[in-house]
Amino acid sequence: MGRKRKAPRQKSINPHFWVFCEGETEEAYIAFLRSAYRVPIEIISKVVGSRITDRFIVAHKKGKPVHDKDKDFLMYDADESQKNQKCNTASF
Repeated sequence: MGRKRKAPRQKSINPHFWVFCEGETEEAYIAFLRSAYRVPIEIISKVVGSRITDRFIVAHKKGKPVHDKDKDFLMYDADESQKNQKCNTASF
């Protein structure tokens, strides 16, 4: 009587964290966090300035692999109240 082979485990998918930044300092901060903590997740940062909208995010992610575990983040300077209000009204 032969032995049965174990079924292989399914490969787990690590989430992508999409970070849309206002400027270069925010992107440098993301790079610092990535190197300091070395977490096995993919952080994709994009410097776009103050033109972040729902439509822009959808257009940027078009054609790239997207999974249910992926998350979107907006990163602005805290000292500008107009942009902070824009972050609060964004929906994904």
